[in-house]
Amino acid sequence: MALEIPKLSMTVSAVVTLQKAALEPVGMSIAMGGPKGREDVMRVREVDSCGPAQNAGIQTGDIVLAVNGKPISTLEALVKSFGEVNGRFVVQAQGGQQLAMSKNAEGQAGMKLVCVAAPVVTKVFPNSPAARAGLRVGDTICSINGRFLPTIESVEREVASEGEMRIEVRLPRPSSNWLMSPRTPRLSGRRNSGNGDASSRRSSGSGPPSPTPHAASPAPASPASVRPVDDFIQSV
Repeated sequence: MALEIPKLSMTVSAVVTLQKAALEPVGMSIAMGGPKGREDVMRVREVDSCGPAQNAGIQTGDIVLAVNGKPISTLEALVKSFGEVNGRFVVQAQGGQQLAMSKNAEGQAGMKLVCVAAPVVTKVFPNSPAARAGLRVGDTICSINGRFLPTIESVEREVASEGEMRIEVRLPRPSSNWLMSPRTPRLSGRRNSGNGDASSRRSSGSGPPSPTPHAASPAPASPASVRPVDDFIQSV
């Protein structure tokens, strides 16, 4: 008898539709990982040739949001969820993908995933395309037009175009939508550089952001606090 494939609703993410003109600022700020650097997603780094993941349609760069409906946001949750499944199971990826697969003879799905920072909305400006679309401060962006965007620059390029774009955000969403007071809308974010955190603010409006008086410079990370990249990679 054939094993039943779980039929799951898209409960781990929601899609908002944003409309903007070609030169219109999108009207939000973002930070990679959020203000405290804690919002991560599991991104596919490698896919084994002819393995279960590849046969199911998973590609390098995809984001694994859930396994059999259980949300995945840490490597620990990833290992636990893949360890619990038997027979056929469903991997939910960005863009509403629901991909059914089974483990191979070695009990593996045939892919490696890496924990990466996700874009998080930190400001929404009133009467902007972002505000009209219903984006909220604290929203974790899983994809824009079906693709995960791993850097501030890639987000900027994607939202610079005119017309309609579909922005997928992780559930549960923040309970309220706090709007900034009116000023020049910007798309801004933070990137890591070397062993320390460097702030990078890029404008989708005009002119540089106003300097903040008495802003404290972030302390550089000590070598002991910097984890090797391999610590964030997990094979399943």
